This record gives sequence, structure tokens and C-alpha cells, in this order.
Amino acid sequence: MDKYNKKIFNYLSNQGIDSINVRVDTVITNGLTIITRLHNKKNIAFQYELTFIKPMTKFYDSLFNFMNGLKIGTDTTINFSYMGSHELNDPNDSTLPRLKVFAIPSFLRTAN
Repeated sequence: MDKYNKKIFNYLSNQGIDSINVRVDTVITNGLTIITRLHNKKNIAFQYELTFIKPMTKFYDSLFNFMNGLKIGTDTTINFSYMGSHELNDPNDSTLPRLKVFAIPSFLRTAN
């Protein structure tokens, strides 16, 4: 497993996670802290807890509003910022996603 964890870490660190279709499972807002859990099919899950600090720059204000505005049960296409951590689970264990990635969901950037 260590060999595969290293390969996944290197790939996600260098390539990023762009334009992936996910379903929103959880959005919990507690003040300036937002917890998100999303999944792609049943094999890949994404989750992260992010606490924002005021005053926020325009970018972080937009990110806060985007994350807070995610609607549970909806499908959406978004980017993720990989935070350098993931869990690779046994593919024979159907109770866990094969890969859980700790990443911040972010809005798609469009070219101007």
C-alpha cells in the first residue's frame, strides 16, 4: 500500500484535481468554519474542514460563499485543492471509499 500511497500523493500534488463531477453529501457551517464531504461515484470521496479568518480577501470571501452555498444532494463539477493527505482503503471493503482525499473544494475558474 505504501507504494500506491506515494504514487497517489505525487500525482495529486503535481497534477491537481480539476473539473471533477461530484455529489455533495455534507455541508456544515459553524461560524466561519465549513465542513464539506463530497463523492465521485462510490470509489472516491473528498472532505475538508476549513476555518476562514476575518477580514477576508475578495478571493476567500468568494470561496467561503461558494463552499457555504453547496447544496446537499446536488451534482456539480468543481476543482479541488489537494491538502497533501489522503486515505487509500482496501478495495475489498465495500463500507469505505477506495480513496478518500482531503481537499478544499473550489469553484471553476473561467477564462476572461
